[in-house]
Amino acid sequence: MDAVNSGTGKVVKAFTSYKSREDFFRETACLHKRNFYEIISGDCTNYFDIEHYSPSQFSRDGTPTDDRLATTIATIHAAAMACGAALAADPSLLDHVVVTTASRMVDGVWKHSFHMNFYAVGFRINYGALHVFARYLSGLDILQATNDKMQPMSLVDASVYGRD
Repeated sequence: MDAVNSGTGKVVKAFTSYKSREDFFRETACLHKRNFYEIISGDCTNYFDIEHYSPSQFSRDGTPTDDRLATTIATIHAAAMACGAALAADPSLLDHVVVTTASRMVDGVWKHSFHMNFYAVGFRINYGALHVFARYLSGLDILQATNDKMQPMSLVDASVYGRD
């Protein structure tokens, strides 16, 4: 949650925790600005923040510019199978994925955001092996895209798994 530093008036990050999902919802549902960063100290699912930018919503040939979803899912699936013997033994665990999407204009360019949750695959904490896996994915050529300045960046935002 954002907080305002009383000395400078600048918005800074504040950290808190909730005993339940219901408590989180009760306290945050009516907030006007709802930007949250998660640090999960217990078990969590295999989730990814995916984003890229494009100058327009559609390419010249009329195809959407946010067409990276299928390739990203397939790449994560293949990388996870290569990294884990348990997943190689039961690849169907990676077939269970929930994806939320949003595309919107931000400062004159289109921002395409996806949140992918492979909910049948778990990790102990989100800043350990999941962070290492996300960093590995972020370096793959096939998962490169452009940022809001149309400069190269990774589709996978590995920064969301850190402690700070």
